Amino acid sequence: MIKDADRDVRPDEELKADICIIGSGAAGISMAHRLLGSGKRIIVLESSQVNIRRFSFADQAAGFALSESPQIAEDNHRFTDPTVQPLYNGEVLNPRMRAIDPRFPIRSRIRCYGGTTNCWGGWTRSLSPIDFDRSDLDPKFVWPIHPDALDPYYKLAIVKYCSLGNWNAADYDNASYWVDKTIQSIAPFQFGPNSSLRTAVFSVMNGRGPGEDGALDFQLVWGKAIEPESVRDVIIYRNANARFIDWSGAKVDRIRATTVRKGVKGHDFTVKATRYVLAMGGIEIPRLLLVSKAGNSSGQVGANFMIHPVNERAATYSVLKAPDARVLNFYHYPGGTIRGEAFPPTVFATFSPTDAALKREHIGNFRALMNFRSGEVNFNWEQVPNPKSKIILGGPGPIFEDPGIKVDWNLTQLDYDTINKGLKMVGEELTALGYARNFQPTYRTDENSITNPGDHHMGATRMSAHSQDGVVDADCQSHDLKNLYIASCSVFPTGGVANPTLTIIALALRLADHLRRLPAE
Repeated sequence: MIKDADRDVRPDEELKADICIIGSGAAGISMAHRLLGSGKRIIVLESSQVNIRRFSFADQAAGFALSESPQIAEDNHRFTDPTVQPLYNGEVLNPRMRAIDPRFPIRSRIRCYGGTTNCWGGWTRSLSPIDFDRSDLDPKFVWPIHPDALDPYYKLAIVKYCSLGNWNAADYDNASYWVDKTIQSIAPFQFGPNSSLRTAVFSVMNGRGPGEDGALDFQLVWGKAIEPESVRDVIIYRNANARFIDWSGAKVDRIRATTVRKGVKGHDFTVKATRYVLAMGGIEIPRLLLVSKAGNSSGQVGANFMIHPVNERAATYSVLKAPDARVLNFYHYPGGTIRGEAFPPTVFATFSPTDAALKREHIGNFRALMNFRSGEVNFNWEQVPNPKSKIILGGPGPIFEDPGIKVDWNLTQLDYDTINKGLKMVGEELTALGYARNFQPTYRTDENSITNPGDHHMGATRMSAHSQDGVVDADCQSHDLKNLYIASCSVFPTGGVANPTLTIIALALRLADHLRRLPAE
């Protein structure tokens, strides 16, 4: 069921639960749904009071007129709560990020029921197996779980929670798998046997504009199962702003939360649970831990903050040879539509490096989105973990005057090597096979290679086998606080190049099953 904390919780009341989930985005809602029928009492804390529908780019693409959804979307957020959204404001320290996205902390996050599923484009792809172990770059660039451990949860995320289709995570690396499954004719690019490149496939969830957006907006799809009055084991408290973690020894004692009333501070209350899950996103989770001085014996909270840098027009080239232009172009841009699904997704092919090339060139992963019509390359790449790239506390914010955040984002030479060497590989391959000439990068300096910071907030509470190297273990459990867990891409030890939401959901479902098995205390 769903309640308003300002109306339904008394001042200074202490709520009790077996599991308290803080946040209701893709991770929080998926976990709450997965825990239905577990016999455990679940409380979900959600900051916002309302979801106000906005007119977004997705609406325009679907052909809806502005008059059908009259409020213009700020930052392309399909839903918003303007009262609490300012709590996500922050300061950007890096000059390049300030130049291209000075409002990054508030533009790329939504403090709203459904979280950033209210602004994402539904791009989905699993991490590739090599993304779990980049010890060739650094011994610490390794996940403490094997990719096989996520396979059943990727499957569940793909088939059920993202409403995509009946395929497996490994199929994203199989270019030929999709050829007979789309309405349009598609054909993969034929690389030579000694090529440094391979095909990496992405899927895009189907949106339907102002109505129900397939599974884009998770609160519209999965909220229906957990919101009714008849559902007694999950209670979602809206207008419930988690502000502090009270802890002692190796255990969280309670969460302190506050409501908002007419734009100002309302009343305080607490939640006491057996176990707690932080699912508020890759920036807000480290902020809450830092404010609470909790779970940070390693000093890793906030460190190794990663995004996926983008250059929408990283290189240009003259297209020479395209005898199979129609089917080749369609697979790579804009992609083919999967037939026979309730919410038919699109799949499209990109160029990525082979495992051997990654190790030989000593670079991070990348995907080159090829437009064989215009002769342009959209390049998105992996930022490697960097202790000097951080989320740190800033000055007091609005409403509660709690510390906000500063994004001290920093890249390394290895990050620049990834785009420089990656584009070189793509250009040489196209030229050698007779598809291009005059292949040229469009930027002059490494710093200017980034035109978009990407909206994927990874790594600032990283997963590690050893407590001194990270914040959580292989079960997403805090190394320091044994009843605290994190469900977010903030736990990613490496970012790969896949959009992170599918992996976030898979990890959240895996964590939900782990918590379901744990005995009551």
